[in-house]
Amino acid sequence: MDNMYKIGARVLCGFCTTMYLDSREGLYFGKLLGKESVRSAFLNAAMTYQPQLPLRDVDDNLVPIKARAIGLKRAIYEKINAGQPLAPSYVNNKSLFDILQTCDIPYKANYDPGYN
Repeated sequence: MDNMYKIGARVLCGFCTTMYLDSREGLYFGKLLGKESVRSAFLNAAMTYQPQLPLRDVDDNLVPIKARAIGLKRAIYEKINAGQPLAPSYVNNKSLFDILQTCDIPYKANYDPGYN
């Protein structure tokens, strides 16, 4: 995954396509972390701030931005304050890890998410 960053060692969040850099997204993600799972907070912040970028394929068709959370399967609903131990090593436990969720975020013309 391109543009990926790590949350603890149990869930990784990032984008599978080109994405729009907006610092408000990070602030909103941080605000949501106190209420939602890491996966949900990341994807909800991405869905709020990523529709600004008109991403096109080689044929000039609009394509959605893809946001993705991957990690330990049992961490799908984990919150930042869960106090769980670190995930086991991926090298020796590949079957315990998977894509937790992928979201397609379509472009919205003249979209301004404002401040959350």
